[in-house]
Amino acid sequence: MRVGGFTKMAALLGKVAFFVFFRYTYIEYGEMRMSKLKLKNITKSYGEIKAVQDFNLELQEKSFIVLAGPSGCGKTTLLQLVAGFLTPDTGEIYIDNQLVNQKAPYERNISMVFQEAALFPHMSVYENITFGLAHNGMSQQDMDYEVIQICELLGIRDLLKRKAKELSGGQRQRCAIARALVRKPSLFLMDEPLSSLDARLKMQLRMEIAQLYQRNHATFLYVTHDQMEAMTLADTLVIMKDGKIQQLGNPVEIYHNPINLFTASFLGLYDINEFSARLEKGNLMIQEHMIPWTAEPVNSDVILAVRCEHIIEVRDDGILGHIMLVEQSGEQIYYHIQCKYGIVIMKGDVTCIYKRMDTIQFWFVWEYAFLFDANTQSRIYKAV
Repeated sequence: MRVGGFTKMAALLGKVAFFVFFRYTYIEYGEMRMSKLKLKNITKSYGEIKAVQDFNLELQEKSFIVLAGPSGCGKTTLLQLVAGFLTPDTGEIYIDNQLVNQKAPYERNISMVFQEAALFPHMSVYENITFGLAHNGMSQQDMDYEVIQICELLGIRDLLKRKAKELSGGQRQRCAIARALVRKPSLFLMDEPLSSLDARLKMQLRMEIAQLYQRNHATFLYVTHDQMEAMTLADTLVIMKDGKIQQLGNPVEIYHNPINLFTASFLGLYDINEFSARLEKGNLMIQEHMIPWTAEPVNSDVILAVRCEHIIEVRDDGILGHIMLVEQSGEQIYYHIQCKYGIVIMKGDVTCIYKRMDTIQFWFVWEYAFLFDANTQSRIYKAV
């Protein structure tokens, strides 16, 4: 009986341990996900310039996180810190739950794709992709299998024998991506890998990178200043400015609900339209225009921000302007309108095309308008 009781107790404890393990590693879709990367209070300065300031971020396994922001915001510095090319002044970097601050790049189990492909020009595509793999203990048979699978996906299988110096820009970058993928690292780092390519090739490679992510379920940390790339590829988007996170979340959610003027103006094909205004006694005053708008604080200077797709043409009681420029690309038309507030950009209707110097009246779709404090540039929410 004692033996049986002990066995039952051991089985019960095993079930408890099993439950606890899955409680902390399982997500709602039934997949085990671990923290692939954790950045804790990271700071990096170059003299008096603070490139990264008290930065905190965590990447879960199988996530695609995009760091986006203007040039000089610290995103590439952050990537180089993760890769081990730079050392943080303060803070801790964890990869697969291991502190890696003192580890060299080759000890971190990462692969990186740079802005330029950085291939050996005298080597073939196959030799570039497999360079160094033999030292990792991979057999020739396994090497060949992995290379063929990845190159098939990237559309460069027929180029395996060609020298790197004979490749086009897009082919070189595909080769660099294949070289990163074949190593099956814990973390893929990509530093603006499409920035040197033309628009059509960018679109094509964006699609291929998205397919690679879906098929391989790898973990990506991707840096770009291109908003289209950021919105297309990210499942989590991190908007950066001056070495700090401005906003983090789902790209569509950030686009429709920016928490400050910088985030609102960064995302979008064009800069967001801005209008100086004032909140007074439950009304929003835009020069002679008065719109009911209950919000805190009252009696304060504010900035009204409206995206170009939420500026509409009206027949009466709108803001008068003259069309200075017509940008047309297929079905998309954008009007640059000179008015008393400056230049306003409006997305037009293809059924009614205006010409340069035509007169037009426009107004706002108020439910999509944003209000920001003129001093702090933080979002002011309309009272419900």
